Amino acid sequence: THPGALWGLAEELEGRWLAEEQRTYGLTAAERQQARNHALDRSVRFEELVFADLDEKVRTRLGEDGPRIVLAEPVPGPFGCPVRTFNLPRHLFGAAGALPSKEEIDAARAETMPEGVVLHVGSHAFLYDRQGIRRSGPDPGGADRGHE
Repeated sequence: THPGALWGLAEELEGRWLAEEQRTYGLTAAERQQARNHALDRSVRFEELVFADLDEKVRTRLGEDGPRIVLAEPVPGPFGCPVRTFNLPRHLFGAAGALPSKEEIDAARAETMPEGVVLHVGSHAFLYDRQGIRRSGPDPGGADRGHE
């Protein structure tokens, strides 16, 4: 699987082998260049990173946007830093995707529990811990704290 050995084999076998080697080489070179173009400078603090080549906001890998929750007061996060803002992806609200109302978003609250931060948004509860954020079960009136 050494690149030199593969190239030598492709040259020896010619035809489709050579064409495939050239195609693979071209794709690999293009992917490497794209990675270089999008590499982040790890010497810069994350808060200071600038995505100058993007005309739109940076999206997460989690999909379509959901509500942005901004708490009145920050709560201690799972990594020891205060957390005040939660950008929740739409899929966390179930298959129907019924997002909370503006009033429910404005009334969102969080509490620190032994297992992590529990965020309450309308009838939804989410657990935020070292594994990320996920649904924590229904929260009618704050009574149910069961985790899925």
